[in-house]
Amino acid sequence: MPVNVTEQQIVLTAIDRVSAVFAGVERSIGSVTSEFGKLAAIGGAAGAIGGFVGLIKNAIDLGDATLKMSEKLGMSVEQVSKLQFAFHLANVDADKFKAGMKGFEVSLIAANDTTTKSSRLFRALGVDIAAGPAEAFRQFAEAFSKLPEGQLRAAVATEILKKAGLDMIPGLVGGAKALDDAGVAAQKLGIVMSTDFAKQADEFNQKLKQLETGSTRLGIALANPLLSPLIALADRMGQASQKGNIWAQAFQEINNNVAVLITSLHELLGIKLNPQLEAAFEHGFQIPKDPTSGKIKGSQTCRVDP
Repeated sequence: MPVNVTEQQIVLTAIDRVSAVFAGVERSIGSVTSEFGKLAAIGGAAGAIGGFVGLIKNAIDLGDATLKMSEKLGMSVEQVSKLQFAFHLANVDADKFKAGMKGFEVSLIAANDTTTKSSRLFRALGVDIAAGPAEAFRQFAEAFSKLPEGQLRAAVATEILKKAGLDMIPGLVGGAKALDDAGVAAQKLGIVMSTDFAKQADEFNQKLKQLETGSTRLGIALANPLLSPLIALADRMGQASQKGNIWAQAFQEINNNVAVLITSLHELLGIKLNPQLEAAFEHGFQIPKDPTSGKIKGSQTCRVDP
């Protein structure tokens, strides 16, 4: 005799079975989340320490570079440091500033020969090259600020500061006062580099270069006590990465349990589902509306054969 099984009965039974699967999935996701939380905490601490070390190393490198620039320009470290800040305020890139100051150095050297174009231009601008590089640059900036905007400024900047001349213009238009004001501001902010700091930075980097000659031996010595914890950390990260595929595994598990559910219905009811209805369950519950298999809609029932 045919047995009528309501859609509600089928769905409720499916929900009971699949709910258990979701509970397991939720526990698995919670475990993965916990693992990633631990890794995030470790990574956050390491990132903070790395950022702090990087900040110090950047300051050291800047001090070393400022010392070398001051030696080439014949200015003090403090003077170069103040100029760096002034052009930074004018949004002039650090590399452009360095190139522009190198161009100024070349022009100053060339100006010692009174027959050169640089010498004639400095005299026309009222710049006293004998006053020293720092004061000569200050005078140049003041004279430049009084030039009319346009091609003349561009030509003068390119002639004196060479390739970076055009990029340096924003830092020159304020004249000597803008440079002086920036220097005072840098002093108040505590960012004017001292000669002593710059020399120590240079010495530190020199020591690092000496260590590089024995870098292989030093690297082994430093890495040896760290290898075991690093391997353990890498292993845990690999495990966490594999657990990151938990969603795919979860849905595969759900799919498998749907098949188990169909088998359980067979055993529970002692019946054999209509082949078309069984196929519909196996293909995502897309039940065909066929007279031989019944219609599942609203509270209607479907027919199953004994």
